[in-house]
Amino acid sequence: MKRNHVVAQSAATPTAYCQWQLCARSHDQSRRSWTMLSMAVRVAQALSLHVPQPAFVVSPFEQEMRRRLWIAIGLLDVQASLDRASEPMILTSWLQSHPPTNINDNDISTGFQGLVQQSGYFTDTTFALMILKAQCIVRLLNVGDTAESPAMHMEARQAYVADFKQTSYQLLRNCYPESDSFHWYARRVPDCVYASLQLIALRPLQRNAKLITPSPIRGLGILKLSVDVLQKSQ
Repeated sequence: MKRNHVVAQSAATPTAYCQWQLCARSHDQSRRSWTMLSMAVRVAQALSLHVPQPAFVVSPFEQEMRRRLWIAIGLLDVQASLDRASEPMILTSWLQSHPPTNINDNDISTGFQGLVQQSGYFTDTTFALMILKAQCIVRLLNVGDTAESPAMHMEARQAYVADFKQTSYQLLRNCYPESDSFHWYARRVPDCVYASLQLIALRPLQRNAKLITPSPIRGLGILKLSVDVLQKSQ
């Protein structure tokens, strides 16, 4: 029990550190946050955030909080890799093995001991699950020499991008952008992410001679797609 208490309290450390990372990334364009992110990953691994079932007992509430924290670290990891054209540190399989449950925040509390029920509707966690899908796709589109499962054929890369579009459509099918501002935001973000994934699929951040494309993109195709990403972001 003492170890469980220590582990639960220690989980606050990477949470605060991630908040600092978010601020540092927004206000500091140097490599500081990119370099120091590895510390958050190592602390998370020491707390067994990357495994579905840790070797110690955690409550359902703590389990959900640990999973949310883990995908937040994963998002920082993939954003840092995009900023610096480097490979992510976290594996796709580590994120896909135990995602957060699609529930509202008020469905669980610190003393909750029951079974967490997955919701089929738009919840407080749905947007995070959609972003989780996007960051997993980015990792699958990585063509670096140490990538875990590089997609070298353009057909496979386009299939990954289409998979994100289908998943986001399914997750957002019950949201109501006309009546809720957060729902409105959640409905708009996938368009920007989808355009960005298309750009990454066609032009990876790293060159690889093994990448197989049916035909090179000619003329202003890449520029038009890049402008589309900027317009959707705006």
